[in-house]
Amino acid sequence: MKKSLIELLKSKGFPMKRRIGHSKNYLKENKENLVVFNAMIYERELYYKIKNLEFPSVIRISKKGNTLHEKRNKRWYKREYRNVWYGDLDLSKDIRKLYDAIELKKDIIITSKNGDKILELNGMY
Repeated sequence: MKKSLIELLKSKGFPMKRRIGHSKNYLKENKENLVVFNAMIYERELYYKIKNLEFPSVIRISKKGNTLHEKRNKRWYKREYRNVWYGDLDLSKDIRKLYDAIELKKDIIITSKNGDKILELNGMY
């Protein structure tokens, strides 16, 4: 049976809405590390589908989305967004666990909260 990305990440110690510590203290203690608060992890195909449909203008503005096509996009987005992991990451410490979590079968993209791509990890098939 094919596991979802969220199940794979949860099995390796990445629960949804993961917090790694209070931001000020954690950053002071780990100055050398690459820390991403409120990171989002997508499967690559889903990331590009969402990016190509340019959802922020359709989803986040309440006055828009009245046409049938926009309503369909909203429903699709809400359903697919359940497959996106979000939480805090310390990439310097977590990179090995992330590779283990994707079981070398999935390609993932890590973004910041606003959607800027930070890192892409490719699994081997």
